[in-house]
Amino acid sequence: MAKGLGQQGKTGLNSQKGTQGNSALVAVAERRRWPRRQVERLLAYSWLDQDQKPLDMGMAKTLDLSEGGAGILIHRALVGGETLHLFMAVEENLVETTAKVVYQKPLPGGYYQIGACFLSMEEKARRCLTGPNFET
Repeated sequence: MAKGLGQQGKTGLNSQKGTQGNSALVAVAERRRWPRRQVERLLAYSWLDQDQKPLDMGMAKTLDLSEGGAGILIHRALVGGETLHLFMAVEENLVETTAKVVYQKPLPGGYYQIGACFLSMEEKARRCLTGPNFET
């Protein structure tokens, strides 16, 4: 199993004041170890306690995926550091992984966007996320 597949940061745009005082959008350098692909996949999850025992289960969907993590749309508020056991279909394969919640952002309608860093994943599952036939 590959361990510690976490992301090292985010890409985005930051607003910075120019020398004339006007705001300009400045691209931030890519700090992720693996590129994210915008892709929606249904997934099943188990929310785990500190002893890795399931507290609850549910369904969610990915917003983006990479070899090291995922952006997930979920109906539950989670805090950074909580652990999820994930199952998702990628192509004709079932990808199973454990992930740590890195951030949470509340959205309208009772939804939350979370960022999850994969902690462990079988090599075959990881190849599904990086293979040339991975559909977006």
